[in-house]
Amino acid sequence: MRTLKIMLVFLPTLMFIACNKQASSKKDKEENEREIKISELPSVVKNGIEAKFPGAELKEADEITQNDGSLTYDIEIKFNSEEMEVMYDMRGNYLGTEVDDDDAGDDDDAGDEEDED
Repeated sequence: MRTLKIMLVFLPTLMFIACNKQASSKKDKEENEREIKISELPSVVKNGIEAKFPGAELKEADEITQNDGSLTYDIEIKFNSEEMEVMYDMRGNYLGTEVDDDDAGDDDDAGDEEDED
């Protein structure tokens, strides 16, 4: 009987802890990425984009804090009439491109390509 009482007390507590930990993990992921103004992009990143994609229109930017504390940037650009997302690190190094060639208008990236030069 005593074991049953102990189980009735600890089981809900363990479930609460597990759920709380999972919610905290999701929150941490969400907090690692934040939308920033184009004017907030480091000049080294802007220069990197201009060098690789001359004349590109910068539309939106996200700053992503990696687990090690380093920053990467995910920037939506329009280049040669094509919208794409380019990724750069905080030193202005190009990390890759995701081309948005999805004509259906949905938000899944099933048909999108990724290019890492």
